[in-house]
Amino acid sequence: MKIYKLIAIFASVSLVSIIIFSSINNIYATESIHIVSTRSHFDQFGNPIPNKPSYEPFPFNFQTLGCPQEAVTYLHGVWTAKDKVDEDAKDMFENAPEIFERAKLSLENSGYTFPVIGFTWDSDTAISSQGWDYAKIIAKENGPKLAEFILDLKEKCTQTKIRLVAHSLGARVVLSSLDSLNKNQIWNANNFKITSITLMGAAVDDDEVSKNANDAISSGGIKAAYGKAIEEEVLKFYNLVNSEDDALEPGYWWWYFYPLNSVENQPVYYPYFEQDFALGQTGIQSTISETDVPENYVDIPVRQEILNIKNADADNEGCDLKYYPNPWYPSYVICTITQIGDNHLGYVGFRGPNDSLRNNGAMNIVVDTFQNSP
Repeated sequence: MKIYKLIAIFASVSLVSIIIFSSINNIYATESIHIVSTRSHFDQFGNPIPNKPSYEPFPFNFQTLGCPQEAVTYLHGVWTAKDKVDEDAKDMFENAPEIFERAKLSLENSGYTFPVIGFTWDSDTAISSQGWDYAKIIAKENGPKLAEFILDLKEKCTQTKIRLVAHSLGARVVLSSLDSLNKNQIWNANNFKITSITLMGAAVDDDEVSKNANDAISSGGIKAAYGKAIEEEVLKFYNLVNSEDDALEPGYWWWYFYPLNSVENQPVYYPYFEQDFALGQTGIQSTISETDVPENYVDIPVRQEILNIKNADADNEGCDLKYYPNPWYPSYVICTITQIGDNHLGYVGFRGPNDSLRNNGAMNIVVDTFQNSP
């Protein structure tokens, strides 16, 4: 059972994607998903494993992409299992192969048919408040690894437009990668740019996209103001905003009726963990000065795209966001998904019977952002 799904949801994230864009009739439409991995590069506590390459397989065979006109890399979020048969990760929110496949299905359903690159990282930390903290460290430390892959792709395929799409905690991987690229001499000497970045359900603070370092409240060196890097290294930066996202919004009324004695048993929301609001739920913080907002930054509301469907991957688990409000009555379960916008796992789309695609979630909006940033 996905007992802690609500706890993990905002980290799931999330998924970040580097997307390669193409026309509907593109010859790559039937290609399989390319996988870039940094799995087993960190332990469960965020410590790096020695003697690992930047990413695997390294070096990446860019000839398999054919250096197309555009390319997409998708990054998942926290508590995502590395494969579909990982017995040690049954309670994870998602598994990497499934979410990459669903992202590709939804992109194609929206008329986007270039190759999809899945970037998978060590997001399967313990499902707990400590596990969340370790996952944030791992996400940030994956930034330089993602940056190295982006640089290698741009050096091998100079004409290929690079697009990143990230979900939930994958947003932190992306922001960290921009910081690395902003300091990279080779990247800057060649005047390389990322064509577009689109965040979905971003599980980072709403002040971290500011250009003013004083706006972002650092936490253990993890958080920072990335606005300067956003403005200098990306042509267009889009943030999809959903005010009703159950993993990112403030708590529900029943919290007050069931006082609990354990953090692990409480309904865990992004504001509760981080003492701040999530970028994916509010958009950029309203108090940030207009001069400190990156010129290429855009918030796009997408609540209506996230349907009131309780199980995004159709895995027969019943509800993606379960909440057990009273530890003394473990059989009492609440599904928090009751209205449009609730399901944090629905941005990439919803499956129907026999692994079909029922709805493309917010991916049609993602494709719209590609068309607005040619």
